[in-house]
Amino acid sequence: MPHTAPSPETARRWIATRVSPDDARARALAAFDVVAALPASAVAPAYADNAAYAGACLAAVTKGAAVWFANPKWGEVERAEARLAMPSEAVWVDEGTRHVRADHASERAPEDCSAFRNPHSANLFIPTGGTGGRVRFVRHTPATLAAAAEGFSLYAGKRLSTAGRPVRLHAVQALPCCHVSGLMPVVRAWLTDAEIVFSPPSFRADLPLPRMPATPDGLTVVSLVAAQLFRLLERPDGPAWLRSAGLVLVGGSAIAPELLARARVERVPVGVSYGLTEAAALVAIYPPEAFLRGDLPVAGEVLPHVRISITPEGRVAISGASLGEDVPLDETGRFVTGDEGFLDGAGRLVVTGRADRILVSGGEKVDPVEVEAELRRTGLVREALVVGEPDPEWGRRVVALYTGTATPESLAAALAGKLAGFRLPRRYLRVDSLPLDARGKLDHAALSALLRR
Repeated sequence: MPHTAPSPETARRWIATRVSPDDARARALAAFDVVAALPASAVAPAYADNAAYAGACLAAVTKGAAVWFANPKWGEVERAEARLAMPSEAVWVDEGTRHVRADHASERAPEDCSAFRNPHSANLFIPTGGTGGRVRFVRHTPATLAAAAEGFSLYAGKRLSTAGRPVRLHAVQALPCCHVSGLMPVVRAWLTDAEIVFSPPSFRADLPLPRMPATPDGLTVVSLVAAQLFRLLERPDGPAWLRSAGLVLVGGSAIAPELLARARVERVPVGVSYGLTEAAALVAIYPPEAFLRGDLPVAGEVLPHVRISITPEGRVAISGASLGEDVPLDETGRFVTGDEGFLDGAGRLVVTGRADRILVSGGEKVDPVEVEAELRRTGLVREALVVGEPDPEWGRRVVALYTGTATPESLAAALAGKLAGFRLPRRYLRVDSLPLDARGKLDHAALSALLRR
């Protein structure tokens, strides 16, 4: 499996023969040609359309440009944070092209972009909320992404009894390409010469479901967040469509037990996944056969390209070739995550929770501290506390508790456009005092009582 960037001709030929449906292929090729013609050493794709986004990324990598993955849903706060990280030469590319930093001088020295023109050292900066929740980027290369794709392909080969040989990883792509979970299906399909079918992410009931890749070889993987699985199970034709996939990967953070139980009743081959941007997505999978049996606890089989261990404090730690180039490592060469967990007797990973306050809602990371700060900046509240509550569709729903006389409607209006939609509270609760104990820490019993209101 190649660990370097493809040539422009090879990448364009793959799009022309392996991307479907026809309109998605046309959008991917059009974006590929736009970026390929840009005289830029750093590109920030921000297409709302996933196929176009993928085409733009492939073009940038093949010409050796640095790629800064921009989220088209970012609000002004997130865009400002991202701009500070990008070099002044970066060109923002979406349905129209403009300079990201044309009038935004950086206080630090500009990036040296000369190395980006070498396809063997192309840099891909993928955004993550990280442990702080704010926009930051993890620097990956074709080699780190290829290591992750190869590890998953070997795992799939083991499942398909191919004597340990990697297999083709066909995909139905319905996650944003600006996230590592949406990028990696494209990378896996490209590197294994597989087919990828782009689907609208909404799975609206009035739209037909995409076809599954019609190939007898390899494994067809559908990657979803909990909200998408919920919508598909609500559709009359959804369960049968899901059952026709070889593997339905669903991110393991904050999936409602009721949703998993419903998928189990429908015999959907769900693989509950654990991954992170720093390691190029997947590192462990709770396999479908264990899911369908209802085995507990949810224990993920560790993929062959990584090693997982547990720190004395109970944190999940990861090492391996798929770690980003700038990921901070401890003295033993491991990346220590913000997740807590343990390894069972068979070496499988059980994640028990987050060591910090980051929420995951609809597959997106939300930093409560940042939302609380924006609420206070409105001048309409005295105090603010942002938490998550269980939601059958989104996994966790963002809830803002506040003191003051403001109405929920006025707060919603004040925050509109300030933050990405997934970070905006879906519920506002005005309270007499925040549910904190004498230590200033969250009083979970008091919070639960308030959320039941």
